[in-house]
Amino acid sequence: MKNLVFIENGTEEKAEEVSKLLKRSLHLISKLDFEYLDSMKLIFGAFKINRQDLFNILFNPENCILTYSMYLNESKQQLFSFLEYCGSQRFQNLTYVDGSGKILSALKYDLWDSPNKFNICISILSNNILTVDSSSEKRSIKRLKVDFDKENLYLEDFNLKEFLENEKDKEIEEVSIW
Repeated sequence: MKNLVFIENGTEEKAEEVSKLLKRSLHLISKLDFEYLDSMKLIFGAFKINRQDLFNILFNPENCILTYSMYLNESKQQLFSFLEYCGSQRFQNLTYVDGSGKILSALKYDLWDSPNKFNICISILSNNILTVDSSSEKRSIKRLKVDFDKENLYLEDFNLKEFLENEKDKEIEEVSIW
């Protein structure tokens, strides 16, 4: 199974507090075992980490990156930079989970005006960019998808537990852009 890595820009206390909420949510929504969730590595003060170390964490396909508040101010720019870089370098099969459920609205608001929209969309298509969807009565994990023709982002159902248990069999097909 993938290594769970929770990244928080704030303090250790904030990272511990928010990761506990996220673990509880992932257990209830995806039926992930607490034993597996408790193996989650916490990275706090992410902006202070050596760039190469952070790069090695973020772009390791064996990691499942989890965040909660990457959608405000400078953190939003970090999200856009992460997705743009993934797309420009053609990273594939990375897994990123937004625990707040706000990634869709954060991206929809600014994506289509971004000069990097093409690379961001390639990143979304070639990686597992996931979010907690609380728009219905039953919360669930959804995968972010792109419809280029309509310049639209949307969510589709995604079974996180099945994916994590069988991730070697679930590699994403190579994205052809031509």
